[in-house]
Amino acid sequence: MTFGYNADAAFGNTTADIVDHAKDLLSSLIDKREEEDENRRPIIFIAHSLGGIVVKQVWNYAFGPL
Repeated sequence: MTFGYNADAAFGNTTADIVDHAKDLLSSLIDKREEEDENRRPIIFIAHSLGGIVVKQVWNYAFGPL
């Protein structure tokens, strides 16, 4: 599964766009993992640069700060 977003957030003055991307990613994961056996499968994220920040925001949004 791949996830894409507009990376212009990296050059803005706000983190709101990053939070929005994280919420979109989390929503997509929830939609794709509806079955019980799918929910038990581990997730491995491979991210680079801004993608790593988005993944960290997903974690913070879902589970709280690291």
